[in-house]
Amino acid sequence: MNPEERAKSPKVFGILSIIFASITLLFSLFSMLGSLAGSNMRDLIAQSSSLGGMKGIDAEIAREMADVIGGVYTTGIITSIIFVVFSALLLAIGIGQAGYRRWAASWSVLWGWGALLSLVVITVLFVTAFGSTYDRLLQVVGEHAGDPQVRELMRGADLGPIAGLGGAIFMVLFFAPYPILLLAFFTKPRVKESMTA
Repeated sequence: MNPEERAKSPKVFGILSIIFASITLLFSLFSMLGSLAGSNMRDLIAQSSSLGGMKGIDAEIAREMADVIGGVYTTGIITSIIFVVFSALLLAIGIGQAGYRRWAASWSVLWGWGALLSLVVITVLFVTAFGSTYDRLLQVVGEHAGDPQVRELMRGADLGPIAGLGGAIFMVLFFAPYPILLLAFFTKPRVKESMTA
């Protein structure tokens, strides 16, 4: 196809994909490192409390809190790995889109469906894993609270799934539009025909 007749959208999406993927990849790597560091900190707290190294804090409470918080870090690590993989793929696809590579058209569609599926997985993780961890955290705090009203309030809070769903909704609203746009544009015949390099 004559370069003048090519659709301009692959080049535009290529630039956007490179920028979006680079930013997301950078933040996801930092998030993964933070979650790994937090997971190690959890182990240190549990070790320190079992060895009697924590003063002024009940060792049993510290161990319980460390175990509960570990669930948050595990969810964070899994989520970060998903984002790192999809961001790295999008970066490569973006380079192909900008260069009108034939393979980038089909990979854009595959990435779009995969990204939407990964958002479903992340939503389930947030609502189940993060939600149950948050509920358990409130229960642990409630069990060791001195005030009976606080204990009762924390026992029946059941806010975990709501907090998890809130995080999941934010993720979906922020990340879902781009894969939807890729699916909308890279399934158009004119765009696919433009990508012949």
